Amino acid sequence: MGATELDDGRRVAVRFTTERADLASPIGRRDRATGQLVKARLADGDYLLFRALPNYRVEQTTASAADLARRTLVPAR
Repeated sequence: MGATELDDGRRVAVRFTTERADLASPIGRRDRATGQLVKARLADGDYLLFRALPNYRVEQTTASAADLARRTLVPAR
C-alpha cells in the first residue's frame, strides 16, 4: 500500500493488485483525448490519473470507473 498527493491537496491511499494479462483493467492505458495515464486504483475504488506537463510539472487527479468507461483508453506510448 502506498499514498499520493493529488492536485487538490488530498492525500489518498493507493492499494491495488492486477494481473499482467488483465486486458479489462484500465491501469496502464491512457486517455486518448487528454493524454492522462491511468496509473493505479485507489483504496476507495477510484483511479489515479497522471499527466506530465511543461516545466517539470505533473498533474494527478482521480476518476471513477464509470467516468473511465466513457473515455477512449488506448495503450500507453
